[in-house]
Amino acid sequence: MRTNDNTVLITGGSAGIGLAIAKRLVAAGNTVIVCGRDESRLEQARAVVPGLHAIRCDLSRDDELPGLRDRITRDFPGLNVLINNAAMMRIYDFCESPGVPEQIEAEVRTNLLAPMKLTSLLLPLLQAKEQAAIVIVSSGLAYVPVSNVTVYCATKAALHSFAQSLRARLRCTPINVFELLPPLVDTDLTRTLRMPKLQPDDVARALLHGLVRDQYEIRVGMVKSLYVASKLMPSLAQRLLNTAFSR
Repeated sequence: MRTNDNTVLITGGSAGIGLAIAKRLVAAGNTVIVCGRDESRLEQARAVVPGLHAIRCDLSRDDELPGLRDRITRDFPGLNVLINNAAMMRIYDFCESPGVPEQIEAEVRTNLLAPMKLTSLLLPLLQAKEQAAIVIVSSGLAYVPVSNVTVYCATKAALHSFAQSLRARLRCTPINVFELLPPLVDTDLTRTLRMPKLQPDDVARALLHGLVRDQYEIRVGMVKSLYVASKLMPSLAQRLLNTAFSR
């Protein structure tokens, strides 16, 4: 997969991993559009990355997704790369915290339903290109879940399965399906966790490297070891990771 001369849409691209990817892709000579729900953060992203395009959209709202598709189709018909990056992570005790049903709804809508629905809506546009890609940002926690981010882990495991199924379905089309699996990254999502974290730019660099090599599962940093441990010593891997997250 080439990493220049593309038209790329990045969800959740106003900060964190999404913005780091946007910076690198703009520098490489791509047309990059980011979307997010916070207009002020989108303005800040545009200020940080000259030439970046931004569209306000709350992907968790079904009534806003068709408008995003129509805007992309009208203003950026050359779209050939979709990066499903937007996510939320809430840290709580699933068994004892108040308001669990509402928290479940918000995470599942943002992390799982939104990327699946947006992918479906944009498939006709992507399929019309000679070369296209869908990137699904999941997590190393898709391999080894932890208890205090139960719903987040479940959504990322589901995205991992979705990426595999979609890749198989699209194997005879111009669309390549990539999955980016980062470890804990220093973003707003992980602000309260006292654990070693990668910088967002490290993840962005790994993504571009993986795209060039047509590496369909791009495991970043410690996720490479976590993947092996999840196969060889699943119980030990889960125990150690749960201990680390509970500190």
